[in-house]
Amino acid sequence: MPAIRGGSARSDNAPEQPAHRAALRAARPSSVVVAVPGELGRTVARALRALRSLEDGQPPLDVELIEPGELAAPLAAADLVIIDGSLPEEARSALGDGTPVLALGHDLKEPFAPGPLRDAVLAALERACDGGIVAVDPPLRAALRVIEIAAPRRAGVLVTGPTGVGKELLAQRLHRRSGRSGAFVAINCAALSDGLVESTLFGHVRGAFTGAVSTLPGAFVEAQQGTLFLDEFGELAPAIQAKLLRALEHGEVRPVGGARATTVDVRVVAATNRDLKREVERSRFRADLYFRMATFVIDVPPLCERPRDLAALARKLSAEHERSGAVTLSAEAEHALLAYTWPGNVRELRNVIERVLSLAGDGEVGTDELLRLAPELAVARRRDAADGTLADVEHRRILEVLRDGGARGQVAEALGIHRTTLWRRLKRMSAPGEGAPPAPGGQANRDSSPDPPPPRSRRRLA
Repeated sequence: MPAIRGGSARSDNAPEQPAHRAALRAARPSSVVVAVPGELGRTVARALRALRSLEDGQPPLDVELIEPGELAAPLAAADLVIIDGSLPEEARSALGDGTPVLALGHDLKEPFAPGPLRDAVLAALERACDGGIVAVDPPLRAALRVIEIAAPRRAGVLVTGPTGVGKELLAQRLHRRSGRSGAFVAINCAALSDGLVESTLFGHVRGAFTGAVSTLPGAFVEAQQGTLFLDEFGELAPAIQAKLLRALEHGEVRPVGGARATTVDVRVVAATNRDLKREVERSRFRADLYFRMATFVIDVPPLCERPRDLAALARKLSAEHERSGAVTLSAEAEHALLAYTWPGNVRELRNVIERVLSLAGDGEVGTDELLRLAPELAVARRRDAADGTLADVEHRRILEVLRDGGARGQVAEALGIHRTTLWRRLKRMSAPGEGAPPAPGGQANRDSSPDPPPPRSRRRLA
């Protein structure tokens, strides 16, 4: 995705500053004309449609995307015009002196949008366009801060969390922040057989094995001077783990069937939905490779544990939809989204929003229409009505597994969640008014208190 350029744009912390929100609220442009060509123009238009709902909960902006040459023709009144480059002389005459113009990446002497508005729009555009990441709740905001610290370094980064939370988006962000000139290459380790993983990562020469009809450079060579993202990192076979460790430590790879190693300069970022520390304890994963990659560990909680992220992301996805403006979600419908557990996380939310907005009639989508178009949400509500709130159901399920006995790691595995997630939920259940969870049956002496929290340091995000 093209980057939003602009010398006045702020870092990711900029949209958090009250001055930027105040500037947007004070200006409150309701209609914007984007005269930026190509993919960058489409990106800016999508970001602007999502901008208002992200910043202050207001309806999306009325955004019109035109070609730069159309600026010379008379335009309907607009509160703001965004261009990329110099404003043509004929366009200046057509717009008149009273129309604010925002030039991306240029400090113009000609009329442009007031400084605070310019800064606020550019900063918000950068956030909205930066890989689609929406971080409102503290856990994901903390993850972004760790990325800023880790990006310029060569140390390993391990991103953990359930499937669908956006681990690859975080890896892409780290790559963009790293300043590395090479490509971002993503490999799904779980999608490859053991025989193909080595060839995919390190390459092969022609004739190295049956079917090797040509030489393949491999992912490490493709990511030279860039970033190699290894998704489902925990699925790698032990033999591949050993070869990967050697590549990381010595900075060279040898293709399958090749006689000469190739020197590589590659930043490796790994992601997994498994508890690799537990896998190391059970001798299912190499400890040396784990510690090599776990210099920075970023744990991304599931979407249901980040309600403010969920609400903001739902509004952003709705605002970016092609029918934005013609169909919107009511406040009650948004509340129904928050009541669902979203086992597929962000990926599932995106699919539901796409389906509902595509099939709904024009106007506001209420709860009844939402549940008709997304029946999985209705199942959750019926379970709510029969068994109490979703939090009550979760509470009872955790207590049931704890009573069956077993250490905390075994309980987390039985529940299908990360050990860190279990610790957070036990802590929440032990809060005043909740009642502390009992010790697992038969474990009163050995394991009667919750595990201590994960060690805190500047290099670990718990």
